Amino acid sequence: MARIVPITLPTPYQIGDVNVYFVEDERPMLIDAGPPDEGARTILREKLKALGYEFRDLKGIVVTHFHPDHFGLAQVIAAEAGIPIHMHPLELYLQRTRSEKAQKVFCGWDLPATWDSRRIDPSRWIPSSYRPFGVTFTPVDDDEMISTGEMNFEIHFSPGHSLGHVVLREKGTGWLFSGDTLMQKVVPNPFIYHVEGERVPTLPIYLESLHKLRGLRVDKVFPAHGEPFEDLPAVVDAICEHFLQKTVDVYEILRDIGEGSLLQISQQLYPLHIDREAYMVMSKTLGCLDMLRQINVVHSAGDHYTLFSAKNSDPGNKGIQEQLKDLILPK
Repeated sequence: MARIVPITLPTPYQIGDVNVYFVEDERPMLIDAGPPDEGARTILREKLKALGYEFRDLKGIVVTHFHPDHFGLAQVIAAEAGIPIHMHPLELYLQRTRSEKAQKVFCGWDLPATWDSRRIDPSRWIPSSYRPFGVTFTPVDDDEMISTGEMNFEIHFSPGHSLGHVVLREKGTGWLFSGDTLMQKVVPNPFIYHVEGERVPTLPIYLESLHKLRGLRVDKVFPAHGEPFEDLPAVVDAICEHFLQKTVDVYEILRDIGEGSLLQISQQLYPLHIDREAYMVMSKTLGCLDMLRQINVVHSAGDHYTLFSAKNSDPGNKGIQEQLKDLILPK
């Protein structure tokens, strides 16, 4: 009888442990693969061996997105097993993008002294020893189906946290494997991304993904970080409420200062975190500014933002919050 076995692996990253999922079926498969770390590889190998499997028994790996705690071991496992890696084409594009294209997005921006360019350069995320030649990639996209035998996994394109993030829903059980799109105790961050050096507003598309996922029939959610949970709508609502409040906070900061750079606004939004988590903080702040741009209350030049008019900056103007609720909260 087919089953899905969660395997928790340590990571060297701030997020902590990551959950990968082993699908024990006619065609065994991994959902995500863990970080590029020998300790994690040893644990994964031993956990599979305890179940009676070796890496060479795997018939496929599905990667929810290209971040190293999910994708890091995928290529060495795929090479050993002689199998393809299933991932969205945008993720393959991002992890192969040359660093100068990513750097172009930030050209002329006011950046903190602690800015670490490695955070925006995927070529540095995974050491070359974990990127063997000859690995093949099979693209996946929305509404495709991957069958492992008894189990059938629907692919749902859910961009935001990453541009090509996908989640998998197993039809028979109604279980959703959400990667980093949905977590119960951590609010996922839609990071700053680009296509050919042009920035893509990620918070708006992340919220669209959440609204779409809220309408799925899901009995249980298995995230990449943290414990499984059952009430998907409540978690979606909580994440949306969080971004609503942060967007209101950013609006109020701009109302007080009138204008400022992304860095200046970020410093006021997260004064205790900006130095050690600049990329994460500026990503979230920028997402909130993108939401304010959608309701036409701010305009920008490069990384500099200004409120449109004194009318919109009136502290008694409740219309801003109502517009944001209509935009951010699920209908």
